[in-house]
Amino acid sequence: MRTLVLYLLLLSSVTVRAQDETFASLSDKANNLIEEQKYEEALACFDKAIAIGTDDKETLVWTAVTAGICAQQMNELTKAFQYFETAIIHKCKDEDIYERYLDLAGKLKDTEKLKNIDKQEHAFQIVRGHVDGAREKYTIRLMNHYYNTKQYEKTIQMADTLINEGNKQIQFYNIKGISLQNLNKQDEAILVYKKALVVAPNDFNSLRQLGLIYYDKATHLYNNTIKSYQSISDPVSSEYKAVKEKVNTVIDYYKQSASYLEKAAQIQPSDETVKEYLVKAKKKAGRK
Repeated sequence: MRTLVLYLLLLSSVTVRAQDETFASLSDKANNLIEEQKYEEALACFDKAIAIGTDDKETLVWTAVTAGICAQQMNELTKAFQYFETAIIHKCKDEDIYERYLDLAGKLKDTEKLKNIDKQEHAFQIVRGHVDGAREKYTIRLMNHYYNTKQYEKTIQMADTLINEGNKQIQFYNIKGISLQNLNKQDEAILVYKKALVVAPNDFNSLRQLGLIYYDKATHLYNNTIKSYQSISDPVSSEYKAVKEKVNTVIDYYKQSASYLEKAAQIQPSDETVKEYLVKAKKKAGRK
């Protein structure tokens, strides 16, 4: 009987202590442990506090921020990343935390939570989705991330998002155009660069790229046409006529190439590529 009473007293004591572990008490304890430089114990308290949660979102945010900074100083980068993500999801307003979070995304190796996931893409999407008033800024940065990592389809999607939302900066047309070129979608790229010229008629990059694309189209069409015609042992008049029409198209492409390159050369006369291809396009188009 005495043993049972002692056990119940002990159980009651443990229950009281467990009930005392609230978000606020654990958060306060963690902060005190930080002052005592007991960082590992502090992080353990932060983990418990955040797991319990609180309806006071501002307090939750700054608890997660403090935990993240503490973890980062201890080189616990995965924990820091997760703490900062918690803060951002709950509407943290400190831009320094967004940058810390994005910086960590670039440094982290695969973890169980983020295995086989592009962590920078994940981080940019979190920030875009939860940071008020900064969606466009981080959409641009995500677009540039996709381009730099050669994810051209996703680059195009982000460029379209920006353009369709009314942001018609010339850089978005250009990055979309060059991404289409990298995907070997030259005709689609032509349409994008022409739209860019409606927005900015003297955009050097669009003029230059259109000139080079038309030059390549002319060259490829000419080479394929001649190769195909030479493979015919005894061509008839209809086949000769078809070849002649294609050659006329080739000449038209060279003329368009020269036209765009001339305008580009007027804007940047020192560009060696433009000068070289302008001379060749004019010659092949029958111009001097």
